Amino acid sequence: MARRPAWASTSRGGSRSIPGRARLFLHPSEEGDLLRLWTVKEALFKATPANDGAVFLDYAVDDPQALSGRASDRHGRAFEYLSRRRPEGWLTLAVSFSGGADAAA
Repeated sequence: MARRPAWASTSRGGSRSIPGRARLFLHPSEEGDLLRLWTVKEALFKATPANDGAVFLDYAVDDPQALSGRASDRHGRAFEYLSRRRPEGWLTLAVSFSGGADAAA
């Protein structure tokens, strides 16, 4: 059975409006809680096998408002994520479901 890369990301604090910096990791269609979306993108990045050279803009979230959902990267890899509000911020888990040549066996 192939190993599925998974990762978690956490954040501290509440939402902050930082539109200038958001363009560095969000697509124009991805609006929502910036701090939560940061943890989603970070978890996706960390769940990617061989992520050398990848940047957060390589990942697209299907429904940025959803606390759980699907995402993909520029190579067509499929991911699922789940975000939960914690007293200290957000916790997001992500799993890569697409192998490709760089997946661990």
